[in-house]
Amino acid sequence: MFRKLGTTLLMASFVLLAGRSALADTVTYNLGAGNPAITPAAYGLPYGTVLVNLTSSTTATITFTAASGYLFLDSSIADVNVNATSWTVSGLTGTNSISGFGGPALANGSSGNVDGWGIFNQTFNESDGFMDALQTVTFTLTDTSGTWAHATNVLTGNNDGNLLAAHVGECNVNPCTFTGGSFANTGYASETGAINIPTPEPSSLALFGTGILGIAGMVRRRVRVPTA
Repeated sequence: MFRKLGTTLLMASFVLLAGRSALADTVTYNLGAGNPAITPAAYGLPYGTVLVNLTSSTTATITFTAASGYLFLDSSIADVNVNATSWTVSGLTGTNSISGFGGPALANGSSGNVDGWGIFNQTFNESDGFMDALQTVTFTLTDTSGTWAHATNVLTGNNDGNLLAAHVGECNVNPCTFTGGSFANTGYASETGAINIPTPEPSSLALFGTGILGIAGMVRRRVRVPTA
């Protein structure tokens, strides 16, 4: 009986672990605070979002996505404050599906000051500020000094308490079109808090609950109280 009970417990544990592994560890931040150059926001808030996807305990892919009416551009195009003492960067790329814009021509900017938001220990630059403006910027961080327990641990506040920032261009029209690479205004935006922090999927919890009920049923069948 105890061997079967142990097998059932092991199977239930596998169900729980499978449910957890199927759930990506992600967090999304709103680029909802602009410096004076882009405040008030021409096309509403946020200026964009930043997705942090923890793919292992030491690697995280970060994607900046501009909202409608905005593009990312120029120096300090995307900036984060990494919660690590050493790390490497890979997979740096960007996209823009609007006809006429060039790029991406992204480069690692190391540490740098971002106007209004303090010093970030990891910044990136776009070579031709206006002509190569981008809708998305993506890169992967690999922690070479430790591990991250959750997606919310990948970034940490800088000297001004900010996790990330982006160089934002407000397009002349919304949605953006290519108009000689010109923008109505440009400035820098930072985050206004985390959104979309995932919780265990209901299906995973249901499967785990089913496993526990199965264990309870086995114990009930095998353990009987003697009658007088």
